[in-house]
Amino acid sequence: FMEAQMEFIIEFILEIVIEGTIELGTSKKVALSIRIMALLIFLAIYGALIGVIAMVGIGIWQDGNVPLSLMVFGIDICIVMMVVYWIVKQYRKNHKRH
Repeated sequence: FMEAQMEFIIEFILEIVIEGTIELGTSKKVALSIRIMALLIFLAIYGALIGVIAMVGIGIWQDGNVPLSLMVFGIDICIVMMVVYWIVKQYRKNHKRH
């Protein structure tokens, strides 16, 4: 029971941090230096995730399990595409011409 609560709290905090950094990073109302720092934090979080998954894929490849490795790389590519989509979507939402 306690583990489920901790997992929920950690997930909630990470969601706030990630959503907050992308919102700050793409908002025109925020100073440019803060936007750059927020986007760097966002990219560092997802860059680390993407890097870890890529390293797992390379390790699996070196162990000789090519099909599983290709599946892991596919998941990695999907995460990269989602990150790019989120940034572009948020940027367009915050920079609409009125």
